[in-house]
Amino acid sequence: MGGVVSTSKITSLIQILKQENCSSIHYVWQGISVDDMANLNLSNEDINDLLLIQKMRPDNFSELVRITVDVFSKASKISEKENSQNPNYVYVCNFICLLLSISNDSKSNIVWFRASQLYLSAVKPIMSLSETLQRLLRFNDSIITFLQSSILDLRISYAKTLLFIVHAQSLGGNQICEETSTFLSIFDFFHWNQFLITLFETIYYVIAQSKSSQKNSLKELILIRALISFAIPCLYACQSWKIEQIDVKLIHKAFSVLFLINNEKVIQICEQLVSLLYIVISTNHEFLEYIVSNSFTNNYVISLLFLYQHRLENQKMSFFHTLILLIMGILTSNYSALLLLNDPISVSLDFKMRTHRGTHADLLIEVLTNPFVQNFEVSAPLIPLISGIIKNISSITVKLSWFSANRIFIILKKFFVSKFAEKKEYSRSVENMIASIYQFLRFQTIGNMNLFMYSIENQIFLKKITRLNQNVVNPNVAHHNWKFYIDKILLMVKKGEKTMMIANEQQRIKEYQNLLAPVLLDFNDPPEKLNDFSMNREIESIWIDWFRVLFWITFPEDATKANLSFTSFETPNMKKENQKEYSSKPDQNLKTQNTQEESINHENQNQQPIQKSDQISIQNRDNDKNSQKNSTSLLNRNHSQTISGSYVVDSNDFVSNSIENDFNDFVNISIENEYEIIKSIQEIESPEENVEDLFGGDSELMKFLEGD
Repeated sequence: MGGVVSTSKITSLIQILKQENCSSIHYVWQGISVDDMANLNLSNEDINDLLLIQKMRPDNFSELVRITVDVFSKASKISEKENSQNPNYVYVCNFICLLLSISNDSKSNIVWFRASQLYLSAVKPIMSLSETLQRLLRFNDSIITFLQSSILDLRISYAKTLLFIVHAQSLGGNQICEETSTFLSIFDFFHWNQFLITLFETIYYVIAQSKSSQKNSLKELILIRALISFAIPCLYACQSWKIEQIDVKLIHKAFSVLFLINNEKVIQICEQLVSLLYIVISTNHEFLEYIVSNSFTNNYVISLLFLYQHRLENQKMSFFHTLILLIMGILTSNYSALLLLNDPISVSLDFKMRTHRGTHADLLIEVLTNPFVQNFEVSAPLIPLISGIIKNISSITVKLSWFSANRIFIILKKFFVSKFAEKKEYSRSVENMIASIYQFLRFQTIGNMNLFMYSIENQIFLKKITRLNQNVVNPNVAHHNWKFYIDKILLMVKKGEKTMMIANEQQRIKEYQNLLAPVLLDFNDPPEKLNDFSMNREIESIWIDWFRVLFWITFPEDATKANLSFTSFETPNMKKENQKEYSSKPDQNLKTQNTQEESINHENQNQQPIQKSDQISIQNRDNDKNSQKNSTSLLNRNHSQTISGSYVVDSNDFVSNSIENDFNDFVNISIENEYEIIKSIQEIESPEENVEDLFGGDSELMKFLEGD
């Protein structure tokens, strides 16, 4: 049975379910088919009735779920046998997504895990649904067949339904704790191996090879977005999903699309690509070794720096930047990868602000620190990661450009101008910057004469740091290591500064080397152990919430209707007052709530801080006296933890914890750029030029230097 006037039949079914108890043998269930859902468009009244059924007649709702999935499953088996797919499956998937969004509490969720009691061999609806979607997605198809335009809409619907399953507990306005959904457990039985192979093959084909029409190309990107957004939480939470069992060459081939600088397709799905790259590179050591041993490191560095700066210039800072920094941290934790950073830059990046000459290490320093030049306070949550990355590269960077040498001192000065150096949470970051200067000079002395020149120019500033007393710096801040490094820097300056007056370059280098050789012989300390970078528990909760953000930016309208909720981000459908609206597209921003003590006034109201207490665990391989710190909890829970062999930096005390992603940009709405372009600093040809422009004459800094 089942007629073409399907909406009326489903509507009639809903009315019956609302009025009487309908067991599994009730006549109302007989004859229902997928064709009854063709062009299904339920009214708000129908949806409210479904909510009422779910609350007042839960057995009816449970049977509705079971029957719908069962009908879908049986139809899919026929489709598999006949090698065809019914276009009405789109409406079935939409109805199932609606049912998932309605069953948004723990009691209602049980219906998806409850098999029919009439049959001993009955399968749970959620398992049957998962198997049905796998069957219809047909991961064994060739890429050409998989992306066949006639069934592309169907595949998108199937992928969307998978995301609804993954995030079922966050739908319907139900805000869950910082955990992955219990629905994820069913995907331990998913055909993950073939799925991942198809995913990586499809990524490369769509971005690098596909010649589809503009309409189909957009659909292909939506499909990739959806499949990646599904894969990430599964790779994170499902024990059976083993990324290390996938060929690293296939994985690298997929991610090589990132090397297509300024490629519009890459930019459109960069959130998903970067998130997938992070979870792969952080869990698959073989993949990391592959890209390092084959000298692909710099390709990844260039690509990620481009996306980092592109997003900074065209949008606001977000958790996206944190993920890029975490990947950079992993890459710079490998000695072989670090050595490759000394290669000169051979590509031109299309930034709104000009980049400067030098090596990959120079470019890394410049681009990663660009946010601090514009607004140090707003960029504060990124400081622990960036200072750790700079420290990692400091012992092996053969030569810093004038620009990079100056930029390092700019950032160090801003710690004190902004008074962040007085904060316990940033003591380690200050130490990282000072230790970096020392290591640049200590281990690559001749090559880093540019930095030595700036050390001479800033020796008064460095001496002042060593005289900090308890009235200037919080007595709880362990800053004694600052003096350890600064004393050595100043000793090198004292011995070698007069050589900078020698006009002849060869003679100057020779004299410089002769004078510093005895000093360096007395420095018997080895290079600092490289920092490892990983998420701690607090930042990990934001990472889990980021899974929902990826779902949101892939299917914004569906997520809005389903009332997708977040734990770290403000629910986007909660409009701000006087917020500008753009057509019918979602116009809300994703951001966290500010606590009273965290909110601060910023000069640039268009810039928002990164994320709620952006805490990063930077693990040192040497369990020394600096290897344990406490972290303040993400949600003001006054919870603290000590991580053995690591230190955790928390900006929670004084930096606004808002995350703001312009949601309209994710759905390709053209809006006025809110990012004020950073003015380019011209390449420095001598250390005396542009001192005032480069913050050497900052009034607050001068007050600091002139103090007792």
